[in-house]
Amino acid sequence: MATNFNVSPYYDDFSESSNFHKVLFRPAYSIQARKLTQLQSILQNQVQRFGQHMFKDGSQVIPGEVTVWTIFEYVKLASFSTSAVSGLEDVLMTGGTSGVVGQVSLSQAATTTTAATLFVVYTKTGTDNTTLRFSDGETLTGTNSAGTTVTAVVGTSGTALPIASNATGIGSAVKVEEGVYFVNGYFVKNAEQTLILEAYSNTPSYRVGFTITETFVTPESDTALKDNATGSSNINAPGAHRYKIALTLAKLSLTTTEDSDFVDLIRLNNGLGESKVVKTQYNILEHELARRTHDESGNYVTKPFDIDVREHYKLDGDTTYTRGIYATDTDSKYENGLYTLAESQARLAMGMGPGKAYVQGYEQETTGTKYLTIKKAQDFDEVNNSSTSLLLGNSLEVTSVYGSVDLGTVSGETEAYKELALHKEQTVSRGVARGTSNNDIQQIGRAKPRYFEYKSGTAGSLSTNTTSIYKLGLFDVQMFTHITVTTAQGFDTGEILTGGTSGATGIIESISTSSSELDAIASEEGTFDQIVLNSTSGASTNAGSNIGLESAA
Repeated sequence: MATNFNVSPYYDDFSESSNFHKVLFRPAYSIQARKLTQLQSILQNQVQRFGQHMFKDGSQVIPGEVTVWTIFEYVKLASFSTSAVSGLEDVLMTGGTSGVVGQVSLSQAATTTTAATLFVVYTKTGTDNTTLRFSDGETLTGTNSAGTTVTAVVGTSGTALPIASNATGIGSAVKVEEGVYFVNGYFVKNAEQTLILEAYSNTPSYRVGFTITETFVTPESDTALKDNATGSSNINAPGAHRYKIALTLAKLSLTTTEDSDFVDLIRLNNGLGESKVVKTQYNILEHELARRTHDESGNYVTKPFDIDVREHYKLDGDTTYTRGIYATDTDSKYENGLYTLAESQARLAMGMGPGKAYVQGYEQETTGTKYLTIKKAQDFDEVNNSSTSLLLGNSLEVTSVYGSVDLGTVSGETEAYKELALHKEQTVSRGVARGTSNNDIQQIGRAKPRYFEYKSGTAGSLSTNTTSIYKLGLFDVQMFTHITVTTAQGFDTGEILTGGTSGATGIIESISTSSSELDAIASEEGTFDQIVLNSTSGASTNAGSNIGLESAA
């Protein structure tokens, strides 16, 4: 708010467009009130220009710590001995029955619907070492700063208004320490203040900050402004007026958009902080720092924001909506109060938890979870007779398919993904595998099928279609090394062979019976030269014997 000083009796017609930077007084010429006021405006304008370069309007310059109390003990009174309940503030009160001791920090006068209330900080438990609060109906006694004994009687819960409910319980308040804020071009000091948010609830929902009040103070309203020149003929004569800016701690509803005369300090939703002023907000200086930060580092997150997807609608006792955010019995919980029950159930509350990031070089930090309302995904599309490609692991393109592979559990079998045999030559007759002749071993490995899908060509019966291409996905692929030995040996499947020189090892997969020779093993690593049998499966007849190699493939 820009106060107009160009009114009677001040007539401050200072204008920035005139570019006046000094008022030059001359001898023998009178000094007018207009000149003295304009002199201050010129100087203030210089201060304001510098301040606006450094700070955003409403910014915290010298921090005054903001503290939220969501455990603010209240005591409703049935009566008290002082003329006003405020006369009990700062008094240490002791319960006559319970023995509990508490320091009164704040008070609230009675209204037509609420009792006079004290807000206390308990400093000592009761005489039983268990009781934590004053008891209903007991008399509290203390001594004020003047040395006078004062008393108060705690109300009784369940009585008629203004007590109505429990005489003791928990409320909520906010306190701000003394500090300095940049407001309307001035550096304004705020006094230490405490504000009750909810006297009898610890889940307040408010915007909390300073209300800016600008006033003219006259000698008639403040006698301290009268001339104090003792011994002068004009002592106690009315003097100059004063321009005053006051910052008063206040609370606004979350839906208000008032900003021109309000400085935000903290935002609370159901007792949880959504935002809080914890540092100075710089202006042009911050733009320069942000530009450099973004040029150097881009956008990044320093404290990740947790995402919490919740139901928008909340109904106590309903198992479907127990994690909802907004209850139907509190219309203000809905955005602008526009959502019906059905609309709320068709929406989600997307929560973003506390975190910190730098976006375009500017620091963005949240201190509580904020929720954004979004519509649930309710659109769908239906597709029939469509193939879906899978890109999982190894795959082969195959043709001349005869029957399909077993991807699930086969009847009579206990294992899914039935094993496939890999051969080095195509079959002569479809569906009939080539046989092994002497040392010509057809099987070169084994694998298991992961998927089998049509790729191209004409899809048709697998027993007659020889040209279409299919994709066969494989896993657990094991390739064999074939070894021919010079002397027949009685090996067992599963035994381990070790090369005497190379150290290569392999597990016997199968043995050719056509020549009583070792024909195939599953190789683990290396190239075999001379084989030494290690009897790891119970064989004993050939343990440790040497076998000369004839050939290897």
